[in-house]
Amino acid sequence: MLYSKYSLNYLLSISIVRRLGIFLLYALNIKTNSEIYNQHLENARKIGIFNYLKMKNFIHKNTDGPLNPYAKVYNIPLVVKDFMSFNIKNTYKDFLYAPPLPVGKLPGSSLLGWHLLLDMEVQK
Repeated sequence: MLYSKYSLNYLLSISIVRRLGIFLLYALNIKTNSEIYNQHLENARKIGIFNYLKMKNFIHKNTDGPLNPYAKVYNIPLVVKDFMSFNIKNTYKDFLYAPPLPVGKLPGSSLLGWHLLLDMEVQK
């Protein structure tokens, strides 16, 4: 399982909603009791809000939490490039997820799911 670049979570939640939310909290100097939001704000203060919100930085902090040091999202060409010793037999998506948006019960996980699942075999 890899994180899917063409997912609702990446395209809408992380790329737009969460970045806008963090920017507004930062710009309006809003105090929160949320440890997660406070850590995002601390990260933004350390490197500057605009640097923090660049997707090359922000994606790492929005997969497994604001202290996560590295994460990567994939599309099929990038899977082929990064896993060149493998042949892809089958791919599919699942897990419609895009917090803070309540999308978990909506249809569409096979198209916009966050989990990119692959059946692969070692090249011979």
